[in-house]
Amino acid sequence: MLRVIHFACLPVFLLSLVSFSGIAEENKEERFTGKAYDQQSGDLIYTEQHSIKVDESGAPVSGNVVYTQANGEELAVKQLNYGKIPYSPSFQFDDQRLAKSLEVQVEVDRLLIRSAEGEESVKLPRDKPAVVDAGFNYFMQQSLPELKQGKTLSLAFLAVGRAEFYGFEVSPEKINDKTIRIKLAPSAWVLSVLVDPTYLTYDVKTSRLIRYEGLGNIERVRSGKGLDENYVVRIEYEYPE
Repeated sequence: MLRVIHFACLPVFLLSLVSFSGIAEENKEERFTGKAYDQQSGDLIYTEQHSIKVDESGAPVSGNVVYTQANGEELAVKQLNYGKIPYSPSFQFDDQRLAKSLEVQVEVDRLLIRSAEGEESVKLPRDKPAVVDAGFNYFMQQSLPELKQGKTLSLAFLAVGRAEFYGFEVSPEKINDKTIRIKLAPSAWVLSVLVDPTYLTYDVKTSRLIRYEGLGNIERVRSGKGLDENYVVRIEYEYPE
């Protein structure tokens, strides 16, 4: 569980770009749902409604995610825009409960982070893929062939709360005929003490993300105030037939 450094966008890291393989040219949009359960109690915490627009090649163009509580009340909304590098999208996240807004704008060699605290500029790393938010899932899907071969990959992931990129390693943990379970963990030992691994399960045939286990996107709230920590969740993804 993350306690010191916020990687709050990791699943959404993920969650807004769950499947592009298998999308035919005539299909311009895909919709799917993610249900986030508390890892300890198993209770449903929130639901994610995803909508992604793709171009003729199946590459992502834009995305929209609506988060709702178990009772159906809307929690937050996220908008994504993908440029030439799909794993580094710009996005805006609005938490309606806390009246918080976060914007990340990706430029050629840097990105800008805007929030109530002000604006910060972050230089994009050049030594490894610079992954932002839901772009992580696109990176994963493109890397599945290598992961199926047992390879370990490196990437730099944006920690929005710290306005800094951190090194992570991605490695296959379990592979069978139907699924591949992948582990995401910090490269640096010091950071690995502070951040628990994240686990992702993909369907081998469709390359779709079917399960996410780790830090979620939604901040815990008590008596109307944010607790500065996010839920730790298991998210199960459902796709239309």
